[in-house]
Amino acid sequence: MALFIIEELLPYGHRDANFRIGAEAPARFEWSAAARSIPLRPWTFGVAVRSVRTDYPGADDPTEQVLGPNYTPFTLRGRWDDRYNPLALEDARISGAGNRRATGGYAVLERARFEALVRRANPVRITFEDLTVQGLITAAEFDFRRAWDIGYSFTVSPHHRAPGGRLTMPRSPRGALNAKQLQAEVARPVASARTAFALAPVARLAGDRWTDAGELVDALDAQLAVIDAAIGQRTTGDVSEPGTGLLRLAAAFYGLALIGLDLTTLVAADASDDALDYETPLAMLAFDAWARGLGRAGREVVLAGLRASGEVRRRAMPSAVNLYRPRAGEHLYETSQRFYGTPYQWRRIAARNRLTTTVLAGTELLIIPEVTER
Repeated sequence: MALFIIEELLPYGHRDANFRIGAEAPARFEWSAAARSIPLRPWTFGVAVRSVRTDYPGADDPTEQVLGPNYTPFTLRGRWDDRYNPLALEDARISGAGNRRATGGYAVLERARFEALVRRANPVRITFEDLTVQGLITAAEFDFRRAWDIGYSFTVSPHHRAPGGRLTMPRSPRGALNAKQLQAEVARPVASARTAFALAPVARLAGDRWTDAGELVDALDAQLAVIDAAIGQRTTGDVSEPGTGLLRLAAAFYGLALIGLDLTTLVAADASDDALDYETPLAMLAFDAWARGLGRAGREVVLAGLRASGEVRRRAMPSAVNLYRPRAGEHLYETSQRFYGTPYQWRRIAARNRLTTTVLAGTELLIIPEVTER
């Protein structure tokens, strides 16, 4: 199983997705621990902030304009050690040679392929577990010990943009609330309730069963619209009203759960002998199927609403000012400037939301803590 992958990408400005290098396809390396090829840990990654500093005469503090962050180059080191590598042994067996030197061996071939990749100077994508980096390999060195034991080190200059000028959007940080996920979790059971309601045996129902159930399903849709509007806003609440926007959103989810509970109670209280104009086996089966489906959807609404409400309330405490949904690609410096009037409080937001990146995907629901929070 490949653990570490390097893929050669389109040259910058090149738009032919089927481009080839001479007679070969773009290079691809899949290195694993079993092949003794994967880079040695630890890896060190860094971010450099570009700024312009001005020291005005008589000013106690300098004026510094933040121009934005860039990833700094990093170096990876490892070795190709194929003394007992099955690939090298198979290569020697097929050739009929009794040693690896006759066929070059896995280590020698990988070094040659990798050197050719660096010489072409095309962008690459490096993937390891859930980490993905795109950029250029700007330097490579090889420590040749033996034909089956070759060390390597290479330096990568990470880039933000993908080949062809397309912006690579960041992933949503694992620690932050996810707006799309919250919406989807409550929208699915509401849609199920609407679908289940449509299966009602209307012609056979007595009294106001169908009307009452329809009003509750309509109320679910209306409450879902309230939630979507609250999440769709860039920010809820105000710095002068700490936590009120968050609590309103949590209350909206809780209100959805209450409507789902009313729907479940309504269909659970009905029996076929009271709910039908006339009873036949087919009519009773149709009514029971409708009631069970609608009741099940109502229970799913209750669970999803309570779960979302509890998650928002848990994140809101303690000392949350409000909830904020950033733009795609927004930097935490901008978020800090918006709420605190300075870009230098970004660490407070990152720590509160357990962020692992400073560039946001636009799907997060960020908890903005009070300035006094430590």
